[in-house]
Amino acid sequence: MNNVVTLQNFTKQYGEGETALTIFSDAEVVLNKGECVALVAPSGTGKSTLLHALGLLDSQFEGEYALEGQWLKSTSDAARTKLRRESIGFIYQFHHLLPEFTAMENIALPLLLLGQTTSKANHHALNLLEAFGLRDRAHHRPGQLSGGEQQRVSILRAVVKNPALLLADEPTGNLDEATSDKVFKELLTHIREHQMTAFVATHNLELAKKMDRVLTIRDGKVLPYEVF
Repeated sequence: MNNVVTLQNFTKQYGEGETALTIFSDAEVVLNKGECVALVAPSGTGKSTLLHALGLLDSQFEGEYALEGQWLKSTSDAARTKLRRESIGFIYQFHHLLPEFTAMENIALPLLLLGQTTSKANHHALNLLEAFGLRDRAHHRPGQLSGGEQQRVSILRAVVKNPALLLADEPTGNLDEATSDKVFKELLTHIREHQMTAFVATHNLELAKKMDRVLTIRDGKVLPYEVF
């Protein structure tokens, strides 16, 4: 099974009757193993809605969704939560780090939730900090880090468990251009080295061009983005 994500006949609307607002209508998304795909679309077209569905944060839609060959529409909330914890990583525009935890502790947390020992989780976190040039910031809390450092830590928290699917919503949108380029390059290198499947929503066409494919949302469908 080469497809990590298969979303078929995806239909999502808000409200009912004559006032219902349809966001997606029979849309499809297929993501292959190790593929980095960008999503470039105007605000209000449903980017967050799509990411929430793919991230198992929203099951209130019509259609079928499979992650790593497992069809999920009829699975229980508990099973979906377990799969989300084990197989999906999230990166947001704002870092959402726990302020009372150090950089190392923030990164190690997903591994602890999966049952790994504290020593092993911390060791893995330190290795990632080293790879991203942040080893000397391991014991700093988020308030002691720069914006670029905070976002790097949030990225490492998302990738520490080597998720099958990495979802990112404007992962560098809160950074200046130079820092954004540097952080995105580091992220993309890590994704490719570890053969993750990544789906990244961004407004930055220059960053999108560095990925394997670029998609957009138009008229309730997910389509190739063909204009650069």
